Amino acid sequence: MLSTVDADWTAPPRSARSTGTATSDTVRFRDAVQRLLDAGHWTFVEVSPHPR
Repeated sequence: MLSTVDADWTAPPRSARSTGTATSDTVRFRDAVQRLLDAGHWTFVEVSPHPR
């Protein structure tokens, strides 16, 4: 799993703090996708909490 918060590999579960950061701060989506492409991945699933 690659985090768009810092465009780095991560293992679930993510902390509440990182989830809050992902929903309130600018994320590095483009950097994360490029990193996945560079690693040979071509299929992506975006997973995020539903804001209330």
